[in-house]
Parts: sequence; C-alpha cells; structure tokens
Amino acid sequence: MQRATLPGLILLLFLSMSCGKAAPMPESTTESATHDSSTPSVAAPTEDLSIAFYGLVERARIELEALSGLDLSDLNFSLTDKDAVLDTLMSNLSLQVLDGDEELTREALAGFAEGMIGIYSMENGDIRIALENLEGLSELFEKPGAYSEEILFAVIAHEGAHAVADRKYGMVALIESRETSDQLDALNAVFEGHAQWLSRQVCSNAGFESGFLGMTELTTTTPEMDDPVLRMALEITVQIFAFAYVDGESFVNALYAAKGEEGIKQAFSSPPSGRNSINHPDWYLDPSKRPESNYQIEDALQVFDDFFMDQALATQRIDLDKGMLRAAASALPHEDIDRFSSAVLESRATIGNNEQSDKQEFVVAALHQCQSEEQAALYISLSKQLVAAKAELMKGSAFQITKSDLQKVDRPGFSGFELQQIVEAFKTETPAQTVLLHQGDLVCEITLLGIEVAREKLLDLAVDVLNKAVNSHEE
Repeated sequence: MQRATLPGLILLLFLSMSCGKAAPMPESTTESATHDSSTPSVAAPTEDLSIAFYGLVERARIELEALSGLDLSDLNFSLTDKDAVLDTLMSNLSLQVLDGDEELTREALAGFAEGMIGIYSMENGDIRIALENLEGLSELFEKPGAYSEEILFAVIAHEGAHAVADRKYGMVALIESRETSDQLDALNAVFEGHAQWLSRQVCSNAGFESGFLGMTELTTTTPEMDDPVLRMALEITVQIFAFAYVDGESFVNALYAAKGEEGIKQAFSSPPSGRNSINHPDWYLDPSKRPESNYQIEDALQVFDDFFMDQALATQRIDLDKGMLRAAASALPHEDIDRFSSAVLESRATIGNNEQSDKQEFVVAALHQCQSEEQAALYISLSKQLVAAKAELMKGSAFQITKSDLQKVDRPGFSGFELQQIVEAFKTETPAQTVLLHQGDLVCEITLLGIEVAREKLLDLAVDVLNKAVNSHEE
C-alpha cells in the first residue's frame, strides 16, 4: 500500500483521464483476509437474520461439501462487527504490503471495510459475517429487500468457497509468491472468480439464485451519491471489485469449459501474471494466441521512472483494462464511454508516489496501444472532452478547480494537448498537470499531482517515452 490519504487517492483518480486507480489496492483483502488471533466481537442481533444465520450456514456447508468433496465440519462461521472486519482487513495487508503508514492506511480503509459483509481469515481459517454492514449497504443502495436471508446465504456461500480454495490450494503461499501488483490483481481475480463460480452453484442448488445475483449487484455497482466527484471515484473503486468478481468468474468459467477441474487447478497452481490474462483466458491457455506488441512498453515506461529517480518515488506497474477506462470516463455520455474504451487495444501504466513527503505527490504514466492511428486521435479528442465534463461535475462538489489552462500540442510527429490545473480539495490546493500525446496508434498519458515540472520539460518527457517505445522495437 502506498502512503497516501484517501482524499489524495480520490483526487488522482479523478484527474487521471484513463488510469483506473491511483494506488492499486490489494483486492484479495476484500473477501480473503487474515485476522489476528483475538476473538471477533459479536454484533448485536438485528431483526431475524442473526437467528436464521446458523441455519443458513449449515445449508451452505452441505452444498459446499457436496461440490468440493471436502469435509468442512470444522469450518467455523461467526457473527462479527465492522470494526473486527477492519481489523481483519488490516491484518491481511501484512501478506501483501511491505511498508506504509499503518495509521493512514487504516483511515483510508475504514469506509472500505464497511462495504464488506463477510471476510475469510486465512490465519485462523474461519469466516466472519457483519450483519450491520449488510444492513448499511441495503440503506446505501436504498434497497431494504437486500437485507435478506437470500443475500446472507450467498455471502456465506462465497466466503465458504474461499475456505474451500484455501484448503485445496493454500492461499497464503500463493499470495506470498506474487511479486507485483499485476500478479496480485490477477491472483485475486482467481480467488474471487473461483468463489463466485462455486458459490453460484451452491446458491443454485439451494434455491437462492436471487441472493447470489443480489450479492453480486451490491458488490459491483455504484449507489447514488450527491457529490458527483466522489461518486465517480467510487465507480473506479467499484470497478476493482467488478474485475475480480465478474471478470474473474468469466475467467474461471472459461478454464472449466476448456479443461474441467484441471483448468481450475491450473488457475491456482500457475496463476495468470496480469489483468490482461484474466480478460483474455485464451491467451492464458495458449500464450501463442496473444498478439505481439509493436512496441517495447516496459522500456518506455522505465524512461518515465528514471526521470523521477531523484524524487524518492515508489513505483509499480499495472495493466489497465477496459473496465478501468470506462470507469475513468464515466463523466462522458454513455456512447462516448464506449468509444473511449473501445479505442484502446491494450494499456500499461507505471504509478508512483513520494513516500517521504507529507504532501500528496503522485505520478502516473500510461501507454495505450490503440486500434489504429485514427482511434488514437479519437482517444485524445475524447480525453479533451473529458476534461470539460469533469470540470462541470466538480462544480458544487468537495473538489474545485481554481485554475485551468489547456493548450494544444502539435510537434512534428506528435499531437495532443497539455493541461495545467490547481485543484482545491478538503481546503488544500494541489497543482495537477496532464499531457496526452500520440504517435501513430500509441498514446502516452502522463498525470502529475502535487509535483510540478516545467511545461516543455514534461512534453519532452512524453516524447522521450513514445520514442523509446518505438525505437526500442526497431533496434
């Protein structure tokens, strides 16, 4: 976890025109998590769900055992509260995060944890369910019917599916074997996708299909919010869940269709290396089917990393999928969101922040290989429209643009625009810069937050990144 406060993350998410998330959050914390050895606190009974809870647990246990072939008689399910869920979530971070400010991380994740109805403890191998979080989500979505036995059963089944995977494949060891954010993203999609795949069968066999669909909807859709900026940031966060749950389940389905149980075993024994493999299971099953890139993307992004080498930035690389692009472009009309995401064939980004600074200092560079040169120009044009759409959204929100200067860039062989803004958020002014340039079908997008670079120097950096991507391939 990068050292950042939630407002800073939201601000970067909003200002970045195509980067789906500012600091990739280890998604396996959402459902698969460790917990310390303390006894979870018990939530006060709410209506009849606490009474029905253990009966639902036993029904789910029977179905899980039948489908998995495991004896789950010792698998413990208990009621807990949102504070214990947060404790579990924080404990899980120790599996995936080597550094960071625990206090700031806890602050940033507090609201995040309230959206988690259940959590599986890898350390203790048991499951904790927070009925107050289910109640809170039903109120947030204005769906009182969501606080139901059907959805509670689906959550129990989903968490039980994590226990099945852990007992069969050893989830802790798999997490510890991952070295990059990309690998963690993909592994989490396997975890959550498998849990969805198995719990869907459990719910179907038990007659709770509606509960499964309701649980998935609560997890992968965005509630209405008064502040459009915060809503857009939440949409991007929700996309993290949607990728793991929806795309992850599609990936597992594809592997099962191709290889049966052997395909499921392969997903855990040899996890995919990145998000692109999740979105293209055929590439995972047969790497020769993956189109060869015309560019040396990693070499080009290293040019960006080297530029900021003296600023003590902690950087990481991630794939950007179409879901991320769609979420980031959600301020556009629906038809333009489709055009925006469809213009891109593949995206890769490097993300960094200054861990030694008390200020919000983030940098993002993304390279988008588009479908064609015309589609790259379209991406640039829609990005310019997105700037205006976001500015309109920010009126009356917690985020205000106090200065904005957009200039067209037209260098020989390159075209695009450069944007400089001052954004006031939570009574703090932060400078932001964005450059989008394309050369042929390749787009370079750079966004800086809290770090200022001279305009021409930043444009030169974008040109150098693009040139490196092209020239490395030709060398």
